[in-house]
Amino acid sequence: MNLWKNSNKKNEQGGGNDESAIAVDQDHSTLVELQPSLSTPSMPILHFPSLGILRLDYKYPAIPGDIDCQETFTDYPVYYRVVPGLTFEMCQSGRLTSEVERDFDQAVKYLVEEKNVSAITGDCGFMMWFQERARQLTRKPVLLSPLTQLPSITSAFDRSVQILIVSANAKTLYPMHDLIVQECGVDPFDNRFVIIGCDDVPHFGEPVCKGLQVDTGKRNQGF
Repeated sequence: MNLWKNSNKKNEQGGGNDESAIAVDQDHSTLVELQPSLSTPSMPILHFPSLGILRLDYKYPAIPGDIDCQETFTDYPVYYRVVPGLTFEMCQSGRLTSEVERDFDQAVKYLVEEKNVSAITGDCGFMMWFQERARQLTRKPVLLSPLTQLPSITSAFDRSVQILIVSANAKTLYPMHDLIVQECGVDPFDNRFVIIGCDDVPHFGEPVCKGLQVDTGKRNQGF
């Protein structure tokens, strides 16, 4: 499940009133998209809303449709910030070291104070563990996990309709039960939800858990 996606063609070059440009943030080599603007002779410059994305300390070749692929986002600027030391395993556990706590807080403040993003999300659904921590650092909307969409999704469908929750690892999703109930007011273990884990998918589960590169061709066959 992806919180933010669209399929229009990417503007490759900066310039013009409705185009965007790409730059490289030297801190953590984070790709950022320069904020575009719209203006007319009779109107002041209007800036598009922008999205801030907290990233795991994990590099892999993301493809369009993936939250970590900049080509996924074409209608608004996106800013990434890597949290040094924040691994997939740490994210699943919900426990941060003191150093990662500091870097996590700095990453949130960077997106809010320096990039002035309109909202903040994350590239791992298990960042739900840190939803409250990030929310305490800003008054901007924080949606670190697709699980934050559960309240609106459940209210949009009749109770007889089942809802699928796909997780990279279903086993580590279960300990989040109380957290999800507290944050979303929804019981993910209700019989209307079907939870599927992808940890046993060939060429996907093991590489993701180990922070290795995923072979997209073989992964697709596994799914």
